[in-house]
Amino acid sequence: MKHDLDESVNIIENRIHEIKIEKQRRSIIALSSVSALLFALCVITLYHFIDFGETPGTYSVFGTLMISEESGAYVLVGVLSFFAAVALTLLCLYIAKRRRSSAGPREREKTED
Repeated sequence: MKHDLDESVNIIENRIHEIKIEKQRRSIIALSSVSALLFALCVITLYHFIDFGETPGTYSVFGTLMISEESGAYVLVGVLSFFAAVALTLLCLYIAKRRRSSAGPREREKTED
């Protein structure tokens, strides 16, 4: 099977692009797994050290004043909001990279400048 030079270059460029996408996909999966593992570790650690039966107005292990038992819900909402913001940021970055990679060579040169 013979190819001319332009066709061979296109095949090589497509393969390089596929390899880069696969590498990025693996990186995202690895980072997501590590992030989920660290989150679970944080939750387990906090659950282990925080006594949920504390009386209002006592200091916790971390030196913060727990005003009431309901303050745990605020902390949970804060942590969940943080992780939602991280997920949204990663999604936006993924979409931006995908748009850049699907752009033609001339459009890529314009966006890189």
